[in-house]
Amino acid sequence: MTRPNFIVIGPGKTGTTWLYECLKAHPQIQLARNTKETVFFADYYDRGMGWYDKFFDGLDAKAIGEVSNTYFFTPEAPARIAHDLPDVKLIAFLRDPVERIQSLYLFRLRNGLIKGSLEDAIAADPKMVEQNYFDEHLARWLALFPRDRLFVALFDDLKRDPKALLREIYQFLGVDPGFVPQAAGERVLEASAPRNAGLFHVLKRFALWLRRNDFHRLLTWAKANPLVMKALTKKVAGKPAVAADTRQRLRELYRPHVIATEKMIKRDLGAWL
Repeated sequence: MTRPNFIVIGPGKTGTTWLYECLKAHPQIQLARNTKETVFFADYYDRGMGWYDKFFDGLDAKAIGEVSNTYFFTPEAPARIAHDLPDVKLIAFLRDPVERIQSLYLFRLRNGLIKGSLEDAIAADPKMVEQNYFDEHLARWLALFPRDRLFVALFDDLKRDPKALLREIYQFLGVDPGFVPQAAGERVLEASAPRNAGLFHVLKRFALWLRRNDFHRLLTWAKANPLVMKALTKKVAGKPAVAADTRQRLRELYRPHVIATEKMIKRDLGAWL
């Protein structure tokens, strides 16, 4: 029976899609079959490990893993993973929380999932803020996993020197750190929006149905097919401004969490304050 020996736990909007492409390209790494995110330990745990195992059956590589962005802030995920995969390595990707919440807001806004200002979005879904209490989420993971099995990457490192960051991650996973994939120096996800908001919502529900009913291969094919994505989405330039007082309020809200995170991961996060 083959099971993963590493998991990228997220959260999203931090560089995890870039990392997924870089991991997928490495000849000594294999990822879950037919899907980018199994989200098993967050959403489908009741289906049992037999359901999870099918994503990895037959894989044979030095490093076998998956990328599921919601694990990072799912309260139950650390204990579930510690129970079923006690020796697994973990990779988390963190970003300036104000930048991350703005990125999440823009994604939802462009895709017609929300309307109004960032303040309106936060009022409708306070979890947008809570997802970025990185210290609280990391504490749950570090209570169950030793620090040397949790690699914490920063979006700042990705922007500054993506190839150097990737070498560190490959080394952490025990694979050849000298391999340089094409994606290492690329921006993987460009800003986009649906061409038709109504159709997007219908397809979003259909995509959820496909995932729940195990049509992962079809869903992954559609997302990876440039012709499909070109027909459904369009590139967008620019972004709506976020009010200065909103940004300042968020800076003050996140300050104690940033300071606590800084101490936990022993990295200078002064640029986030």
